[in-house]
Amino acid sequence: MGKPDFEAEVHIMLDLECTSVRHPNPAIIQLGAVHFDIYTGELLSTISISINLESCMELGLRTDDDTMGWLEKNIPETLEKSRRDVGGVVRGLKEALELFNRWLEGRRAWMRRDLTERRNGKYVHIGACMLMIWANGVYSDNKWMQHAYLACSMPMPWQHYQNRCVRTVVAETYRRTGVNFAEEKVMPFTGKKHNAVDDCKHQVRYMIKAMRAMDVAVREESAAPQAGMGQKLEKAVGDGDEQVESFEARILKLEASLAANSKAVLEQATSPQEPKPIFKVPDDQDFRLDDEPHSGSDTEEIEVSDDDEDPGVDSQVTSFSESLPPPPTNVPAFLRKRTSGVMEAG
Repeated sequence: MGKPDFEAEVHIMLDLECTSVRHPNPAIIQLGAVHFDIYTGELLSTISISINLESCMELGLRTDDDTMGWLEKNIPETLEKSRRDVGGVVRGLKEALELFNRWLEGRRAWMRRDLTERRNGKYVHIGACMLMIWANGVYSDNKWMQHAYLACSMPMPWQHYQNRCVRTVVAETYRRTGVNFAEEKVMPFTGKKHNAVDDCKHQVRYMIKAMRAMDVAVREESAAPQAGMGQKLEKAVGDGDEQVESFEARILKLEASLAANSKAVLEQATSPQEPKPIFKVPDDQDFRLDDEPHSGSDTEEIEVSDDDEDPGVDSQVTSFSESLPPPPTNVPAFLRKRTSGVMEAG
């Protein structure tokens, strides 16, 4: 068994609009997800599916009066769309999950192609491209999806150990730094609130910044063990952007100090001896990248005609690089061997 191939992980941010927060099996009226780069925050693909409310309730999924009232007040257009007949951009629950499964498999295939290309043609087995499903609390969206798959008698395409929690990252960063990156004064919201895809994008943005700040905090604590491992970093004076600016400055300063020590690591990483994939390709099998599913342009409302083989889910990249501090310089160079900030998939 080889070492885990962390660069082959497929990181997905998930957000659902549901009709109950009291029950573990609420009806889902909108599903949104974003495939993103965990190192840079780049958006690689998005999907948004409107789901028929009645199709969920027929399968035993639940509503509650308080949540329905909240939906009527805050996102009435989303709720109204879920009450339309199935057809066009509105899907039945089972059809929506099948469409989502196809998108996830397309993202794994895209990652396989991208890594194989960046590793100079060295084959990357699709089995190594493990899904990591992020949500703002793994007992909410991830658990609601589990009940949706159960209601449709469909296996969920990831295991419990592949769930990841944004809340935990943000809370641990706050404990060490005193900055809550989920607060809007720290990270202003861009887009439309309670639109599933826009919520996903926002969660990616503030989680990546929180991870960067956590990295600074851990390294500074490690560099000064006499101060105590539990000591918080000195909190920047002021709120909002001033706090964020302070941690961006710390990130840049720390990376500059590490640059001299990272030369050997970078030289080793860029040498011809590239990492081996986890899985050995059987000699008697011929794997061809052009046999993989691929897709067309990204779209928020996915429409699939009867003769489509694939729902058109791959995309061009949207980058958050302008709003984020640069990624750590000690990340091995071969892992970030993309030629520009914008990639075309497939």
